[in-house]
Amino acid sequence: MDKRQRLALAIPCGLLAAALILLAVLLATRSPDTVISEFQAPPFEENALVGVPEEVLARADYRPIDVKGNYTFAICGAPEYVDGQLIPYFASHGENEVWLLLKVYGADGTELGKSGLIRPGECLRSVALSAPPVGETVTVKVLSYEPDTYFSRGSATVNLRLAPHT
Repeated sequence: MDKRQRLALAIPCGLLAAALILLAVLLATRSPDTVISEFQAPPFEENALVGVPEEVLARADYRPIDVKGNYTFAICGAPEYVDGQLIPYFASHGENEVWLLLKVYGADGTELGKSGLIRPGECLRSVALSAPPVGETVTVKVLSYEPDTYFSRGSATVNLRLAPHT
């Protein structure tokens, strides 16, 4: 190979090597597109009851809801709103393998309140709301968390008609 041929081969190889180095530097110094914030585990509900009171179990509007075989919860279909509290008697079935949390939303989608976590077999009588619900319904969202890892096992959304205020 003469000098010209070596030069003709060296120039493209040098450009290729420079391009590879530049690509490696760009990939190494690039910041990620997705920023994941730190997850803060919700606290456990301080006011949880063990089991559901008998008078609640006897209510016609108190029903269990199975969420795709992942977990089961029960809730009053017509909860009362009294003195800043929604009274849904939200309960986690004793055989669940997840912790549950309840969020309450108004008709406009604004979050009005949320519970702490409840364990399997626990029931929550009421959830404090930041404002009274407007209209005759509220939407509740049930979130599930695997113990210790806090991975989601799904969520469920239910519209509830408020009991008439007496």
